[in-house]
Amino acid sequence: MNRLLLVTLVLGALLLVGGCGAKGGRDVVLVEAQGTVTLKGKPLATGIVSLSSPSTGFAASGPLTEGKFVISNIPVGKYQVGVMPAPPTEAVDPSQMAKAMNEIPVKFRDSLTSGLTADVPAGGTKTLSFELK
Repeated sequence: MNRLLLVTLVLGALLLVGGCGAKGGRDVVLVEAQGTVTLKGKPLATGIVSLSSPSTGFAASGPLTEGKFVISNIPVGKYQVGVMPAPPTEAVDPSQMAKAMNEIPVKFRDSLTSGLTADVPAGGTKTLSFELK
């Protein structure tokens, strides 16, 4: 009885692990995506840049500092892009928080409504550029 249980558990584990690979048995190539975000022609001071792929369901994000961002370990592919306000790192005056939250227009905060897209090629990219108008 114990041997049957052990064999069943091992086979179940192998099936689960075997199902975790990429579609078509191909390995997923992970690269780095770097770029800039400007608002009204000036580098956006802080925020979070998110890339999401509706076709694969993959999503990743990275911090935006002085208009520059880096997102590591992202699969090669086409992405929709969103830019969100960064959460406060310390206690702030509510009026200042509202100003920071309203700096980025609402449409850009969601990758589905922003209209921004990115193509991340094999080898990665350092040239993504997004202008929020």
